[in-house]
Formats: sequence, structure tokens, C-alpha cells
Amino acid sequence: MKQKDLFLEILQLHLKDWSIFGIEDVYQVAESPMLFHYPCNNHIKDKIRQLLQELRDEKIISFHDRGVYGWVRYPIN
Repeated sequence: MKQKDLFLEILQLHLKDWSIFGIEDVYQVAESPMLFHYPCNNHIKDKIRQLLQELRDEKIISFHDRGVYGWVRYPIN
């Protein structure tokens, strides 16, 4: 499984019912699982931000304001 797929799965599991969520919410639900799967990654928060940008570029999530995101299609299936 690619990092982005795992990350999206984590977000969908924990934040699927949230129309809007902040970067701190994402860190809270994703940081530990990502560290578990990628223990050698010493820059996990940087990777989370990069993955959020990729999901935004793929129009899976939208960027609302600095550190504020939402699902493009709500609720996500």
C-alpha cells in the first residue's frame, strides 16, 4: 500500500463525518499510525502536509484557509 493510500484510509476512518478539519486534527489522527507504518521517517509531519497537498491536487480534499481542509464530496463514500 502506498503512503498516500494509507493516509487517505486513516483520514476516512477518523474524519469522514467532518465536513471541515484542521491540520492539528489531521496530526492527531494520522501521526501515530503513519509513524507505526514508517518508523524510519523522522519528518512525518512534513510528509502529512505533502500528502494533504497531493489529496488537494487530486480534488479529494479542498483547502479552505491556512491549516483548514475539507472533503470535496461530503460525506465521503
